[in-house]
Amino acid sequence: MRVPSLLLGVAVLAAGATGFGPSPRDGGLPGSAGRGATAFVTLPCRDLVETRGRLVLRGRPFTGCVLARGPSGRIASTTPYLDGLEHGTARAWYPDGAPSEVRVYSHGRKAGLHRGWWPDGRAAFAYEFRDGEHEGRARDWYADGTPYRDARYHRGQESGLQRLWNTDGTLRSNYVVRDGRRYGLMGEKACASPSETSLAPLVRVSSLPFYRSAQLTPEWISPLSPAYAGLHRVADFRLTDQDGRTMTAADLDGRIHVAQFFFVHCTTLCPKLRSTLAAVQQAYREDPRVMLMSYSVMPETDSVDALEAYARVNHIEAGRWHLLTGRQEEIVRLAHESYFAKLAQDSQGRFLHTENVVLVDEKRRIRGVYDGTLPYEIQRLIEDIATLERESGSAPSPLASAETAERSR
Repeated sequence: MRVPSLLLGVAVLAAGATGFGPSPRDGGLPGSAGRGATAFVTLPCRDLVETRGRLVLRGRPFTGCVLARGPSGRIASTTPYLDGLEHGTARAWYPDGAPSEVRVYSHGRKAGLHRGWWPDGRAAFAYEFRDGEHEGRARDWYADGTPYRDARYHRGQESGLQRLWNTDGTLRSNYVVRDGRRYGLMGEKACASPSETSLAPLVRVSSLPFYRSAQLTPEWISPLSPAYAGLHRVADFRLTDQDGRTMTAADLDGRIHVAQFFFVHCTTLCPKLRSTLAAVQQAYREDPRVMLMSYSVMPETDSVDALEAYARVNHIEAGRWHLLTGRQEEIVRLAHESYFAKLAQDSQGRFLHTENVVLVDEKRRIRGVYDGTLPYEIQRLIEDIATLERESGSAPSPLASAETAERSR
């Protein structure tokens, strides 16, 4: 690959030199002023070529600085090389001379802090590298200065808290990567399946996180922590299921449940959610400690009779999967305050529902959030139910155990 035609010249280090001259803002070359002599020469682009990953000048690995100017004659970028590899601090500028990027290299590998700015001087990005890989924090900002991304990496892989924001400042993704697995809110569209990501293979962990706020940030809290006793719990309610049975929060005590929001005549998300949740029903159909709770967001039309007909047509098992209706204000409060589910309203004021599915333990504490439209997310949910059962000391569903054993072969 040839060097871009924008290149006008190179600075070749004199023997024994350790740096470059003044800053380009002063019309010179980058580096530490006075630490080394340079000889600046203009060479045709054809004299610099990239061969086997190294920049070569007239047949020899290049040591020096590649300098490019923009159409106005201002310096656009400078990149130092050592033995044909990027080495040192590379800089770039906007046409008006304002800084655009600063990147650091060590023998051809990204190293240290890389930074970028928008034309008005606001920060655009800040990435930390070590040995060519992301190591530490990676941050991005929108042009107006509001945050876009705040991520953490270890050896090039996501590790720890990862966040993305929308332009209005609301969280789009908010999850933690622990032992190679993601926990938490992946956004309106979940991340790629594990086979399509650069994450390490999934590793089972001994416990699941807790979720204490609407931001749905996963937190691992020790029973010895003062915060443990005050963990968020699903509040009390009084609703009616498809069999006309009155259900309250007391029916959730001592049982693991999976919650989601729907309405009978939904033709978009609901059919997909119903299909994926059927796999949960099948996996735990013989386990009395696991149940599904589907709350209608349109209770004014989803009567007990409508829910019963819906359950019959879609093979929803009574006593295992409860379809619930009642007062709309109670269901909305339950969604927002207990399950941290985001229910939007359409132009006519009707509540729409989310694709998120929530896993709640036997003490009514939220332990997982999943995109219910994605089969691999539901598979994680099935496995996490088994994890909760092990955590509470009870045996998981025989069917779920058999499926998990089959997958591990």
